[in-house]
Amino acid sequence: MKIQINLSVYLIVLFFTLTACGERTDGLYGTRYSRSELEEMGVNTEHLFIFDGDKISYNGKEFWPGMSIEEVTEIFR
Repeated sequence: MKIQINLSVYLIVLFFTLTACGERTDGLYGTRYSRSELEEMGVNTEHLFIFDGDKISYNGKEFWPGMSIEEVTEIFR
């Protein structure tokens, strides 16, 4: 239960991080923030999911619906 709540909080913070004003994309995995800035906001950068409307990535590795189990497994290793 606590893990689900923490994940929800991280995803909400990440959503607002990615939709904030400005065009800075030189941060961690193309975000507007460095690793330390994200960690200061309470974002778990060890397992960083990014949903930006066009793509989904986990720690900088893109994935999408329809990928094989083997491909998805490689992303999460």
